[in-house]
Amino acid sequence: MTWLGRLRRSASGLWLLYFSSQLLIFVGFAQVVRSTYLTQLQAQFQEDRMVLADELVTLPLPEQGRVPDLGRDLAAEHQQVQWFDHQGHLLVTVGLPLDTAALLQRRQSVSWQTAPLRLTITRRVLDRGEVVGYLRLISDESDAERELRRLDVGLLTGILGAIALGGLVATVLTRRAQQPLRQSLERLRQFTADASHELRSPLAAIASNAELALMDADQLPPELVRRLQAIEQGSEQMRALVEDLLLLARTDRGVDLQPQSIDLSGLLEDLHPQYDAQVLQRGQQLSWQVAPCLGVNGQPSLLTRLFRNLLDNALRYTPVGGRISLKAEALRGWVRVQVSDTGIGIAPADQTRVFERFWRANPSRQTEGFGLGLAIALQIVREHGGRISLRSQPGQGSCFTVLLPRAEG
Repeated sequence: MTWLGRLRRSASGLWLLYFSSQLLIFVGFAQVVRSTYLTQLQAQFQEDRMVLADELVTLPLPEQGRVPDLGRDLAAEHQQVQWFDHQGHLLVTVGLPLDTAALLQRRQSVSWQTAPLRLTITRRVLDRGEVVGYLRLISDESDAERELRRLDVGLLTGILGAIALGGLVATVLTRRAQQPLRQSLERLRQFTADASHELRSPLAAIASNAELALMDADQLPPELVRRLQAIEQGSEQMRALVEDLLLLARTDRGVDLQPQSIDLSGLLEDLHPQYDAQVLQRGQQLSWQVAPCLGVNGQPSLLTRLFRNLLDNALRYTPVGGRISLKAEALRGWVRVQVSDTGIGIAPADQTRVFERFWRANPSRQTEGFGLGLAIALQIVREHGGRISLRSQPGQGSCFTVLLPRAEG
């Protein structure tokens, strides 16, 4: 992933943090408002119904089935009043048929239930200080529910508006927070590109002068020859490092691939003779299996660099007598290329780091390179819309698998 891609992912995470924090605050505030309002609403309705219950309990206990004249329409008020005798037997019911349950607990009580919102008040009916019966007032608080629904609609509308505003605020805050980091990364990228570019000329001059001096090596003292050879080798290593840094600087901003149709089979076959000699010189074995007509879209120079890096990595970490193989084949709309070896392998804990820049599996091992080859390989694969993965066992070797979209036709 390029630095720009990582920055975008970081910005997305920061935006989500800002937005979710504001959303939690809005939702929490709405819940507090609703809970407080419901408590106050219940208290208000309970106080009103308690007054009515206190009035009704002063009336004489009605006879069985005889409806008393209360002077008000309880049904219109969504209420029900029931009288029971001292043993809990129902005597009469007035108002809406809200509850037909028996009077199980003969005591004074006040209780609420939800869905629907309903208040039940039970009172003792006294005559000269003795309990002669019970009164149960049940009130269906439909008015309270309507008010609560109106509050819910208002809160929902407010939350939706707050979410939209919160998203806008989160976007502004994220951009402001990311701006210094974006500028710093851009300056760092530009510095890397500029420094790498400026180093090419002096390194080329050093290498060419060392080569010219070595042309007369037979006339120079052996110690001087060794020093010139060291200078030439060092300048060549520095040149390779500079080229790697330049390539990474370009891919960090996104490479304009200008893709073209490529015969990957031919590209890989062209690489084969170049590695035959190296493998023979190192005392290793090389297996090369490339299926014909493997077409992809991309940039030939970058794809060549990709597979060179993977093969160079395999050569570097495979001991004498080891085997290196390259296998390319078509696989369900993809071209799969596997580069495997029987080298030192990579520990499971380190396998997630192999594509990090300047990371090497065994820093103490004196090998060529600067730990940028696999990082460059990853960048190239991603720029071509592909994937790269690793399978490795310590002491048994490694296998890098590259998947590239296959070109149609």
